[in-house]
Parts: sequence; C-alpha cells; structure tokens
Amino acid sequence: MNRGVKFLTASVQQRDVLGLGLMGLLVATAVAAVSILFSQSMKEAALKRFHLASDSFPQWAVHQMVPSMYNFENRIKFSNVIDAEGKFDATEDSYFEDTLNHFPARFITFGDQRHVFSQDREGMFEMVSAFGDTVLVSRWNLKRRQPNQLTVERVEQKFHRRDSKDGVRSSDE
Repeated sequence: MNRGVKFLTASVQQRDVLGLGLMGLLVATAVAAVSILFSQSMKEAALKRFHLASDSFPQWAVHQMVPSMYNFENRIKFSNVIDAEGKFDATEDSYFEDTLNHFPARFITFGDQRHVFSQDREGMFEMVSAFGDTVLVSRWNLKRRQPNQLTVERVEQKFHRRDSKDGVRSSDE
C-alpha cells in the first residue's frame, strides 16, 4: 500500500498524466472486479462476457481488463440429437459434457479444444455459467455449411436465479 501512495504522490507532484492514468485504470479494474459481488448488473455483464453476449463491443472490451480466471462455474454440453423438449440425451453417442475454468465459448470459437469439432459434427452446444445465485444459459446451433466450415449461431440465452436448495428458481430473460 505504501508503494501505491508514494507512486500516486510522485505522479501528482511531477504532473505525470500517464502515471495517474495507470493508477486510475488499476483502481477502476479493482472496483469492477469487486463489484460483481454486490451489483446484479455487473454480475450479468460479466457472465455475458463469458458467453460472447455483451450488448456491444465497447462493453465487452471494457470488461477485458477484469481478470477472468476461475470467476464462475462453467459447464458445457454438446449433442447431435436434442429431444422435442430441448433436452440432451446423455445416452447419445455424440453427447458430452465438461466443466471448464473460464471462457466456455472458446470451446467452439477460437480455443485449442476446437479439434473436438474437426469431425463432421453438427448439433446443439450449451454453455452454463453461474456466479452466486445468477445463472446464464446459452445455446448455440452448430452446422456445417461446407467441409472445414463450422457455422455457430446463438439460438437461446436466458438468465436464471438459482436457489441454494433446489437449483433454478425463476427466469429473468
């Protein structure tokens, strides 16, 4: 803490605009990281960032400064076959599910795990991220338009409230 105060004092005395800007950026990042504990809108914005669902690119970009490691519980599912009610069949050969540390959307977009979809897979991909009592569920339809071209389309996105006793309690969106 003493180094921060010395840095801030020296920056003010020397009128170091860049130094003051850097300190302001660090404080803003710390406030944003802590605010997800108290602010529902910040919690939802952070969850949307993980699902590539921010309302705008600038909003997504601003949240990139906030550290992302291990913030949320992230789970994914995939299957070529979905029943009429939209449920995954765990007995289907194409079905798999996994728990990820961070950025579940990377699994189907730009991550190293894309090799799972290098075969001729098409189907439904679901991401579920949770923080406290807030859960975001996104579903993506994966289709092959041509060989080596995977089309990814978001078909559903919902926020839920999770009750500590029995799971999902209500839907917000």
